[in-house]
Amino acid sequence: MVHPAQGAGTQQPLSWRSKPWCIAGAITVCLIYIAIYFVAAVYNTELEVTRLQPLLYLIIPDALVQLWVGGSWSRFGVLDRLPILATTGLILFVSFLLGRLLLQALRVDRQSSRLENTLFAIASGLNFLSVFTLACGLFGDLRSPLPFLLLATGGLAGFAFLRWRAGSFFATVNWLPTPPDSSSTGPTEPLELSRRVRLTLFFGCLIITLCITLGSMLPPWHFDVREYHSQVPKEWFQQGQVSFMPHNVYGNMPQGAAMHAVPGMALLGDWWHGALVGKTVIASCAGLTAAMLFSMGCRFFSPSVGIISAFIYLCTPWPAYVSTAGMIDGVLAFFSLATFYAFLLSTRQRDALGYVFIAGWMAGAAVACKYPALLFIVMPLLAAMAVYEIQRVRQAASQSTGDTTLPRQISQRLPHMATRFLVATVAIVLACGLWFGKNAVLTGNPTYPLLYEVFGGETRTPENAAQWQRAHRTPGGGLSFAGLSHSLTKISVKSAYQGVLLVPLAILGLISAWRKPHVLLLFAIICFGLATWWLLTHRLDRFLLPFLPFTALLAGLGACFTYRIAWHRFLIVFLGLGFITGVTCITSRSCGDTRYLVALADLREDEVLDVDPDYSHMNEAHRYINHEVPRNNRVMLVGEAQVFPIDRDILYNTCFDDCVMEQMFAGKTRDERLAALRAAKISHIYIFWRELERYRAPGNYGYSDYVTRDLVERELMAEQQLLRPIPLPLDPKKGQLFEVQGWQNW
Repeated sequence: MVHPAQGAGTQQPLSWRSKPWCIAGAITVCLIYIAIYFVAAVYNTELEVTRLQPLLYLIIPDALVQLWVGGSWSRFGVLDRLPILATTGLILFVSFLLGRLLLQALRVDRQSSRLENTLFAIASGLNFLSVFTLACGLFGDLRSPLPFLLLATGGLAGFAFLRWRAGSFFATVNWLPTPPDSSSTGPTEPLELSRRVRLTLFFGCLIITLCITLGSMLPPWHFDVREYHSQVPKEWFQQGQVSFMPHNVYGNMPQGAAMHAVPGMALLGDWWHGALVGKTVIASCAGLTAAMLFSMGCRFFSPSVGIISAFIYLCTPWPAYVSTAGMIDGVLAFFSLATFYAFLLSTRQRDALGYVFIAGWMAGAAVACKYPALLFIVMPLLAAMAVYEIQRVRQAASQSTGDTTLPRQISQRLPHMATRFLVATVAIVLACGLWFGKNAVLTGNPTYPLLYEVFGGETRTPENAAQWQRAHRTPGGGLSFAGLSHSLTKISVKSAYQGVLLVPLAILGLISAWRKPHVLLLFAIICFGLATWWLLTHRLDRFLLPFLPFTALLAGLGACFTYRIAWHRFLIVFLGLGFITGVTCITSRSCGDTRYLVALADLREDEVLDVDPDYSHMNEAHRYINHEVPRNNRVMLVGEAQVFPIDRDILYNTCFDDCVMEQMFAGKTRDERLAALRAAKISHIYIFWRELERYRAPGNYGYSDYVTRDLVERELMAEQQLLRPIPLPLDPKKGQLFEVQGWQNW
């Protein structure tokens, strides 16, 4: 059953949105987009699939289940996930406790619903726990679980005490935010779904969230995650402290989201399982973002807008892809939405400095995850605050009588404006400042490796700074109209992880609700994100994830633009199509590894799923290293930076850092090289030839030219007899593992 929000008894004139021609036009737009969506070629996919291919699993569902068990039920195992789930739950619970203490201290918990308090508490607490972990790494020992257990105990005791003093467990009565009075928005007829339909959409969200959770507990398979999102916490945990990484430039950038792996490692006593905890915490932000979209929809629009927005967000494969891979873009989306949610709440309260602080804290939390959040989130927040203050001044001037002028109104409000900006700035600095301070002390550059021309930085040179700039410049097409057209087409239709629901419903939402409060802010945020993404980044699709929740909220408004039965029936079918395409994409290989039901012990050294099996980064050389190299020896890796699965002491570098082999071998004799290897206890060297060729290819990142086949085969093997190849079932054209001759006698 559906009905207009105002009821049929009001006898108000129907708006243009209820006209038959409007409904027919909206359905036509959706149908056209559906046709384009399924016939368009896709970009940015790591696996060779089309959009129709995952739908074939609807005909042969047993083939889909075979993917989940890795092709054989003999490796079935799920109970080994329980410690990961339990530790993840503990981290989220402790974050909730810490965040609730912050909300209580700011006295905003009584102004919000229970759902809002819970979501803001988890978001705030996650960043607090991350900052605490960083502080432990700088001033203490990361390997001990004691600091984290003491923090959890203190958070629980403080929360219980404050709740006992308040006389109740919750500060507010209502679980959900109160929707706005529909009469304040004019004579409209928005769709309000029945309780049964909303419940169905809710269960759809739960199913996708479950799939994301199962995928997040799989071993890392994405390049960035195996290179630094999981590798950097691993190295810091193994050495017991946070330190400068001269061999991994990414390890010196903010790691706010990745730091949650460290408490998992400390609590479980194992870096590998702890890294899976970190991945699962990162993936939990997908469900939390959907819950916040629901809450935001209820607060500012209606429960139907809220649940549809959450449903659309989860049915879009992008959040599932980055979350199961272990990338942090979904965390940025969560913090971005929380930032502007808190800002909007601050505009509805007379004394709202608490919400201003929360908005700044969330924006700073995003910066603590990734430098671009300064541009994508902090700048829009400060701009929105400035626009809001200007509007308040103009409104006060227009309502004033007598000789009160605009300059006088500005001077009267200036202290209040300054206070709000000061509170937001302090919150931002507290949330992310320690990362900049760490870099300033360890590298001499607070924004390392950025702004080399201004600050310099440890190990940075004009050459590798220029290499970094080339690698992160805007791609082919530049700032031309053709380049803009290509980018817009890619993100709106041809991206492999774009959902079928998002674009057409967002267009309808903008057209039908542009006069509603807050819609212009949503649209402005989206436009700012697109502009900065296209003008100032190297245009990876996933960099737009911080703006996806706002687009989903706009799409939720579009889905509810009219209550007419024709649109309602079409919408139900359209949402069903979006769910089917989303789930099949997420649970098949389209979004990466989906071996949900395979035991972790088997997955730990399995080949990583990829287009080319020969390009797998968990190959025979890695297995040999993990099983045959003595634990008191080290392995040098050249060209290989995806080193997370290697369970031995290693020496490696990324393509943006100095080549470790060049540093040790260049300009030295055989005896000097052997002495250096012996001093470093390096008994084996792995050279990933294929990766070196990729880096050195025209237009790629670049790599030192020192290591060549001629150097290795002619000089190090034939002439100096320093290295000896180890025979492995591995194509020597792609990679070779060598042992240092005589290492057994060290």
